[in-house]
Amino acid sequence: MLKEKRNKKAEITFKTLASKLVKPALYEDGDLHIWKDEHISKGMLEAHLSEATEAASRNAEFIDSSVEWISQIAPVAAFPKLLDLGCGPGLYSERFRRKGYEVTGVDFSNRSIEYARKHACLTGLAIDYICSDYLQVALEQTYDVITLIYCDFGALKVDEQLKLLMNVNRWLKPGGKFIFDVLTKHQFEDQEHTAVWNLEEISGYWKPHPYICMTQQFDYDDDIKLFQYLIIDACENMSSARVWTHYFSKESIGERLSVFPYRQLDYYSDISGKSYEEPSKTLCMVIEK
Repeated sequence: MLKEKRNKKAEITFKTLASKLVKPALYEDGDLHIWKDEHISKGMLEAHLSEATEAASRNAEFIDSSVEWISQIAPVAAFPKLLDLGCGPGLYSERFRRKGYEVTGVDFSNRSIEYARKHACLTGLAIDYICSDYLQVALEQTYDVITLIYCDFGALKVDEQLKLLMNVNRWLKPGGKFIFDVLTKHQFEDQEHTAVWNLEEISGYWKPHPYICMTQQFDYDDDIKLFQYLIIDACENMSSARVWTHYFSKESIGERLSVFPYRQLDYYSDISGKSYEEPSKTLCMVIEK
């Protein structure tokens, strides 16, 4: 009888696990929110601030180069007010402020915004940080420059991308510049699609206690990828995080931007102003309204 119960339990566990590992429907959400979960957001902040990895932010040298380039193509004397969307812990916002811009930073991670506010206070930088979803936030001002950095645009669903563009159009002054970057297919050329199991015996990024994580990749039509993380803890609780990513070519991002009333659109290989060339893992757009 005991053996039968054990087999039955194993069968149920297998079915549950197997159901979690199949390819999800497009845009199906997981049950872990990597930017708002109390534990995971701590790891996200650490990743932002780490110089050892570019998992959440680029390295300090690249950020410096980006801010220097942006300050050249949108000089503060002519473009004084800057909106930094998805500002995280303020790595770009602080550098923009030091260049002389009047900076507003928006991010929906409370932990990142708390850090950004405290650090700005400690360094004497006057930056207006807003903890809100930039798809929903009500901004009464308009801006000369709007930035969306580290390929955030591609993390949005298509309807969210279009909503963001409508928001930017509303917030951006005539003659102002919207500067953002996206991934291209070349980012994924060397990545294998093999599912990978990883054991954390004490704690890790996903949980404050021991767990096993399986990482999977799935491809979808229209240049969409899913990175799925299935987490099983010591109590046999299962949860999942799903990170949807769109990648673009010059043609496909140009088509997406057709809804935006711009006067000029320039392409670069990255958001430090490198001249556009194939193949490039990223693609930067500078839009003049």
